[in-house]
Amino acid sequence: MALTWSRSIEWNAEEWRKVAACRDTELDLFFPIGTTGPAIEHIKAAKSVCTECEVKGPCLEFALVTNQESGVWGGTAEEERRQLRKIWLSRQAGQEQINQMSKLRLSNRKPIHGQEQLNGSRRRRLG
Repeated sequence: MALTWSRSIEWNAEEWRKVAACRDTELDLFFPIGTTGPAIEHIKAAKSVCTECEVKGPCLEFALVTNQESGVWGGTAEEERRQLRKIWLSRQAGQEQINQMSKLRLSNRKPIHGQEQLNGSRRRRLG
């Protein structure tokens, strides 16, 4: 699953929550206490609600970007989201490094022999 920072959701408006499959479900189902025993069945039941949800992707994106550590979001449990968030953060950091390197390369470019360059309002030929 590819996760990117697209900010495709307007979270302040929370429009995606208005159509979420979980909106009419008991909230406690999505926030089980623990990850063993009865909590396993709650997590499984919450994920089954997410399976049918049309906004599962935006829900997961919201949870990853806002670092929701508790509960079931976008069909993922807490540990699954921690793993996805690590991957997502490393990709974000990698993309930031690429962007910085590109900017550095562009700022360090030297004119090529014979290339025209703008100098103030006049053009001059280098070389």
